[in-house]
Amino acid sequence: MPVRLAAKQVKKIAKLVELEGVDRSTVLRELIDIGLASPQVTLLMRRPGTKGRTGVGRIIRAVAARERVKVTQSALRRAPSVEAEVNALRAEEEQAEAVAAYLHHLKPPRSP
Repeated sequence: MPVRLAAKQVKKIAKLVELEGVDRSTVLRELIDIGLASPQVTLLMRRPGTKGRTGVGRIIRAVAARERVKVTQSALRRAPSVEAEVNALRAEEEQAEAVAAYLHHLKPPRSP
């Protein structure tokens, strides 16, 4: 997989290659393994049984819910009706659930 790296990154990788005495691919694979094992990535990859399975998915769900609230509230102001009010309330509930799921996801996993 081709990847573009900044000149500073290339220099740091070259230093690691020299220090470790291995080729660039080996150094890059090791760095990727270290990065994937980091707590930040572990949090993003947790898959609880709720909507928005990963951290990124939860962020997207929360932002989309916020936008839906704006749209439904605007529709309610333009043309008040029972249906518009119900849609606005449902959108607000969905937003609250999405934000709560995202905030819950930010809590670090318990270590055994």
